Amino acid sequence: MYHLYLMNIVDDKIGTIRGFRLRDPQKIAVLSVLNSKENDNTLNGILQQVSTGEGKTLIIATVSIILVLMKLKVNIVTSSNVLAKMEIESQHGCMDLFEAFGIKAGHICHELLRKRISVYKTCDIIYGDLTTFQSDYLQHNFLSKNILGSRSFDVIIVDEVDSMLLDNGLNMLYLAHNVAELELLQPILTKIWQMVNFRKKALLQHDDEATFFQNVYTCFFPTLFWNDLSFSLNIDSDEAEKLKNILITKKIVDAQGNILVTNWQEIKRELRHVHNLKDTTKARFLCLINDIVKEQYFHVPRSLHEYVILHLKELIENAQIAFNMKEGISYQIETAINLQKNKVETRIVITDPDTGVDLPSTQWSKGLHQFLQLKHGLCLTGVPTKAVYISNVSFFKKFSFICGFTGTLGTEHEKNMLKELYNVKCKIMPSSFNRRFYEIQPVIKKSEDEYYKQIFIVLKDLMEKNRAALVIADSVKLVSEISKKINHMAKESLIGEEQNPFENAVIYKRGAERFLYADGNVPLPPRTIIFATNLAGRGTDIKISDDLKENGGMHVIVTFLPQNLRIQRQAFGRAARRGEPGTAQLIIMDENVKNNTEAEFIDLKSSRNLIEKQKVNQVKKLYEQKIKVEEECFTMFGKVFEELKKEMQKAHIKPSYKEILLKDFMDQYAMALDANISNNMNQCLSDIEMFCDHMRKSFHDTGMQPQRPSNIMKYASRLVSLILYSFSIKGKNIKF
Repeated sequence: MYHLYLMNIVDDKIGTIRGFRLRDPQKIAVLSVLNSKENDNTLNGILQQVSTGEGKTLIIATVSIILVLMKLKVNIVTSSNVLAKMEIESQHGCMDLFEAFGIKAGHICHELLRKRISVYKTCDIIYGDLTTFQSDYLQHNFLSKNILGSRSFDVIIVDEVDSMLLDNGLNMLYLAHNVAELELLQPILTKIWQMVNFRKKALLQHDDEATFFQNVYTCFFPTLFWNDLSFSLNIDSDEAEKLKNILITKKIVDAQGNILVTNWQEIKRELRHVHNLKDTTKARFLCLINDIVKEQYFHVPRSLHEYVILHLKELIENAQIAFNMKEGISYQIETAINLQKNKVETRIVITDPDTGVDLPSTQWSKGLHQFLQLKHGLCLTGVPTKAVYISNVSFFKKFSFICGFTGTLGTEHEKNMLKELYNVKCKIMPSSFNRRFYEIQPVIKKSEDEYYKQIFIVLKDLMEKNRAALVIADSVKLVSEISKKINHMAKESLIGEEQNPFENAVIYKRGAERFLYADGNVPLPPRTIIFATNLAGRGTDIKISDDLKENGGMHVIVTFLPQNLRIQRQAFGRAARRGEPGTAQLIIMDENVKNNTEAEFIDLKSSRNLIEKQKVNQVKKLYEQKIKVEEECFTMFGKVFEELKKEMQKAHIKPSYKEILLKDFMDQYAMALDANISNNMNQCLSDIEMFCDHMRKSFHDTGMQPQRPSNIMKYASRLVSLILYSFSIKGKNIKF
């Protein structure tokens, strides 16, 4: 009854301010959230499917206000920072309702940290994208940056919950941790990129992948071929076998023939006291090694040998992937002001293909991002490692209550997976309207010309009927290509006013661009064409004019086959909202199609749905077998890290030395995790446990000393500076 009482208070205020009240289905949705914990206190929350156009924004605002009145802090996660900003800054948002109750609300989509800190400190309701929430959490809890203040983890409300928990359910955010020695990878990456480019452009595809890998490998690491050893040194096979065993035992060469020691004098010293080899064999071998090392024209620092050997195959594969990638598909090149560094930067920006959202703070791993920078002649950044990280699953589970809304919760199979993973219940809410939506039969075309022509024919027909169209493509590149082709066709075949809708078409490709119709403040008029990425396909509230309603509403054309039915329904859901009329259609291109038949399209959809089902089946398994293990490793490391920080505090270690030592510990963990992550995950857990025990023991036994080369240099430099300073102050005791 208390929840009903509070809801009625909020409903009265909505009536006063907005001139309308909550509809019954909206009230049911609000009360279902508020009562879910009381009805079953074993659950962590509730996920709801609310029909598109049902007023999800108002439902979330009402729930948030009531929870704040109950003295709880509310965090609202949107599928993009564009939507988070819109909820706070747009007239179509709910700031008027929050202010009516004296509730402070804000968003954290600010590049400047001080602005985000202010929002966490002052606001009861916070909107933001998941990446920013997670990044601030990690920096606050692990890097000792006081960002969140005393804000508690009470309630998290997830808008477009299917995107967060299903499509991106296994994503893991990690703060880019730069190990200084990895800066030395830049010339190595450049050489790999040159070799891949030469192979691709010269069409040298006759050599297989194994041969190409060996060519790249021998470019960096001198190699001894055991089978040729007897012939190369002009010795018998027994003597060659004896030499091989000695070299492996003394770790001069490994079993695969990789030469581990390249210093001629060092090898000579190692062989000096070997008595069961002929002197002539030793001399010939030293000459052979000298020749091999001279031929190797690319030096890899000793500290990077293990890393490069471990990742070389993956680096080559990612260089080949980068070669084939195209700007405008999956990534953009953007010139923007970096407010943190106060300078203009040109950078690679990843685009989420499912939502069309730019991910400026995200990087591809294992050199892929750097190879794209080389491809476009951009400044080469360091290869980051994983040291401080959290998965989407673990982040959501940190909150006392999870509440999620979407227009598409998915199949029973997908809902069951969400129930198991997050311990929530799923409910489908009733609708206030009879949906006046009609899906037109999909069309498949074999060639680009037929594909563009079909889209043009449909758009021309819609404009003749005084309707409007939203054309959704899966990439910025495809939006540009479709809009140009269609406009060209219109100029060639239409005259006068018939050309106007095509010439004046709205193009919406990036989140930074202004989309006039996104928040429903400006009604969409008849004879309007919008070309957009999936940014317009999820979360936008396109309001249609009265004239457009009379003419049949907006028509949505999706120009690709979405990777799952939920993404397709979200895009189609931009039409026929709030009981208004609307239609939608798939028009796609597939070179493998034989005939444009309904049966072929059913086969395509069936294949798509099967792949999605298999993907969902893997989510829980992958979480348990990989992500959970990685996070257990991080938990172990985090405990030891905190222990050592306290020990250093007790030992009164100066902050400048403490900073170097902790950085070194984190560097060592990042490299240890990187070396073990590709192994059996149980073995990885065991190895990281041994690593943590070793770090703890080393500190207590001998006092901690940095191990990574760059940290040793920095530490030594500080010590030398202190010693030199001490000479100028007689009798001054120095405490390290």
